[in-house]
Amino acid sequence: MAYELLKMAGSVYLLWLAWLVWRAGSAKAQMVCELVPVRAWALFYVGFFINLFNIKAMLFYLVQLPQFLKIDHGGLLAQSIHLGTVQMAIGGVVIGMLVCGLARLEPLLASQGSIWRGASRYAMSSVLVVLAARLLMLRIGL
Repeated sequence: MAYELLKMAGSVYLLWLAWLVWRAGSAKAQMVCELVPVRAWALFYVGFFINLFNIKAMLFYLVQLPQFLKIDHGGLLAQSIHLGTVQMAIGGVVIGMLVCGLARLEPLLASQGSIWRGASRYAMSSVLVVLAARLLMLRIGL
């Protein structure tokens, strides 16, 4: 019963978020704030420590990593460190490519009245509605 209530609350929350995203284009819904300049290293440290203590990543490694470790290939700690280093290097390259690519697109995406703003807003709210509908369908067994 509690799980069903949690799913219902989650779907209502997703619908509420979809509504907020949908109407974010109106002047009343937009929040204007001044950005405070932050040093790049401070942003790096925040991101690093958030990822370092990410419980989902820890659980992922605890569940998925053991299947790739072989006892006859040396120490398990060395293998774990090696696999973790390879995964972090690949992830760093992929994230770096995303950052560089999006940095080049930023002027286009951030321009006032850009079609991308409206399209992304409507796409995001549509995705939230679909997720909420899916949660409700799981409740009734579809």
